[in-house]
Amino acid sequence: MLLSRKLLALLATGLVGAITLRSLPAGEIEKQKETAVTAGKDTLPTAPSTPAPEEKPKRGRISLPLVEKHDSKGLKIPYYDLEGNLQMVFNIGIATKLDQDNVRMQDAELESYNEEGEPEMTIAIPTSVLNLETKVISSQTKTTIKRDDFILTGDSVEFNTETKEGKLVGNVRMLIFNFKNMGFAPPPPAPPKAAPPKAEVKPK
Repeated sequence: MLLSRKLLALLATGLVGAITLRSLPAGEIEKQKETAVTAGKDTLPTAPSTPAPEEKPKRGRISLPLVEKHDSKGLKIPYYDLEGNLQMVFNIGIATKLDQDNVRMQDAELESYNEEGEPEMTIAIPTSVLNLETKVISSQTKTTIKRDDFILTGDSVEFNTETKEGKLVGNVRMLIFNFKNMGFAPPPPAPPKAAPPKAEVKPK
């Protein structure tokens, strides 16, 4: 099941740059056709396309104050974007740096914040591994994602801490508290139960 911080029902709606084709005036197209034929070409010119929007710069690898092969307990680490806006807070029960790129986290809870700096959701993962280069958290243990309007659980997860997108797999369940905030119509009310027919009493 895919997730996204806007849709979040992991939460994976990515932003894709769209390319829009611009049409040339009819006279200009005919002029280019004639030039192509005169030059002995069998290909027709195409209208120039609008350049794709520039991608936002990405942060470098995550830097955590950890000593390799040594357990660190009770860590609370804020994570900011390039503009200095708080994106996430890592609350880690036990963190162990396995090698240069990977950190094992036990009893971790991630707090996510939106663009206005308001709490967005929390992700509770019993055991997971964070790749400091790709910024992706992976876990094969039951993960719980909570927001004001829903609770989402799954047997395993992959979550990108930079894009706030991820994927839950296996026995995925979702409990929704507010259908309107999720963009769904509320379920229709149950039809009223029909009253049982009255028994007819025949006069003797």
